[in-house]
Amino acid sequence: MGIKRFLFGTDSHGDQQDDETVNAFLSFADRWKPHVKIHGGDVFDFRPLRNGAGAEERAESMERDCITGIALLDAYRPDYILRGNHDERLWQSAKCSTNGNMRDLCGRLVQEIEQNKSWKNAEVLPYDVRSGVLKLGQLQFIHGYHAGVAAARQAIGIYKGSGTGVVQGHVHSFSRFADSSLSRAEGISVGALCKIDMPYNAKTPRKLAHENGWAFGEIHQSKSGKSDWELWFCRKGETGKFISPV
Repeated sequence: MGIKRFLFGTDSHGDQQDDETVNAFLSFADRWKPHVKIHGGDVFDFRPLRNGAGAEERAESMERDCITGIALLDAYRPDYILRGNHDERLWQSAKCSTNGNMRDLCGRLVQEIEQNKSWKNAEVLPYDVRSGVLKLGQLQFIHGYHAGVAAARQAIGIYKGSGTGVVQGHVHSFSRFADSSLSRAEGISVGALCKIDMPYNAKTPRKLAHENGWAFGEIHQSKSGKSDWELWFCRKGETGKFISPV
């Protein structure tokens, strides 16, 4: 029987990361010593590039955003990075922006990120519902393509298979949904490494469900080829302490 420990941290959002959560996450990684380390996406925030960004946001520099995101990757050294929708803004703008200066700037930032050692050493998956799925045993990891309270249920509805689980970020909150099946089928949403309150979600009631934390677990593989898994949350409680079974 082979056992692999994994660690899944997601949605750090560059210069919007929550420093206390990130420091606790990195400390946990040192203690847990995972065989597989995953960053679930939205390494960067890139709010000046978002649709609907106001004039003040569009005028912001993205330098600190890039520096902070890359510093986290250098400290964490993930084996896999799942590009998220916020990350995708940069790659799309580098190809499709109708503003030539912005297109050139984004192209240079893409080069800078892709030449970073921690980024190059990881397997980077695109933000894509088909090719952006990381499979480890019976577990599948995605950034996330649904929002709201039903995100975990919707995810397992799409990626369901025999004995499977699908783990995602994107919604910044913790939840689990066990689908009806003859074998295990569970959708799991994981909290975020970023600040809970950000300028662009000030009027979003759903943010009241957002929490800081990460997920970790084990994958058990037998000689016969069968595998099993378990996953746990580490979440920041009301006291400010990070609570987990390990």
